[in-house]
Amino acid sequence: MAVDSVAIRDYVLLVYLSPLLSSIGSILDDPDSVGIDFEACDASVLLSEMPRSGQIAIERVRELSEDVWRCEVFASAISRVDLKRRVLVCAHEIRDAINQADQPAEMALSDGYADEAIATCADALTRAYDQSGREIKRIAAECSVEASLLFPAGCDRADVVNAFGYCPFTEKRIGTISTVELAELLRPYRDHFEPANEASKITTSTDFRSLRWSGAVYSFTANQAAVVKLLLENWESGTPDVGDETLLHAVDPESPPARLSTLFRDHPAWGAMIVAGGTKGTHRLAEPDDKNT
Repeated sequence: MAVDSVAIRDYVLLVYLSPLLSSIGSILDDPDSVGIDFEACDASVLLSEMPRSGQIAIERVRELSEDVWRCEVFASAISRVDLKRRVLVCAHEIRDAINQADQPAEMALSDGYADEAIATCADALTRAYDQSGREIKRIAAECSVEASLLFPAGCDRADVVNAFGYCPFTEKRIGTISTVELAELLRPYRDHFEPANEASKITTSTDFRSLRWSGAVYSFTANQAAVVKLLLENWESGTPDVGDETLLHAVDPESPPARLSTLFRDHPAWGAMIVAGGTKGTHRLAEPDDKNT
């Protein structure tokens, strides 16, 4: 039986992402523990009585930021566009919130205010949880379900070898995978998902009436949003050029607009974010920071 390499890759990524996303959500949901050195504490000591360290709080936040970055990198290689976008949007919001604590906490600690440094880190985790913590937990559960649907009995090592060309781990059946092993597994595919940093600049409202692209925020009518949604989905899947007719029919299959240029007349996104495709009669989203017209 032929191996579906896309399904294999998705499974490996989902198996990795599910516990990592769940761990991130749990950490965000417990900001009071951010500065505790659990290894130095007796298990019988009450949480409120455990010694706290400003330096440990800062290190924990930085470690969390790295874990969120890993989620962005690996999520960008998933073939399911909707799931990929949700992970990238949440990860970007979380990393942005917690990274705001780094410098203020470091300055407070250097001035001798360890409690202030801990409080700064804890506040950042609380903000991140309020923004996207619950959604991250939901996505973690969804990743686990999706992986189980793809391969209910697990993924055989031989299939991974067939899909990727090699497999860095020795287990016959792949369950959980360490960060190092997964990074090594996907190393030949880095070119396909290296733009995660660019993708993290892109956020949309749920109805695509508002979109942030390379720092610029664009607002759209309902008809324009239908086109933007289709363009973004194709851009994220690596097939950015979409026929004008297809885009116009996304607005109204029964009575589509006559031209895209008319639909986006005088709109700042036209020619900046929405540009001509590689062939006549197509359009695409420009690469972030690319202002081709």
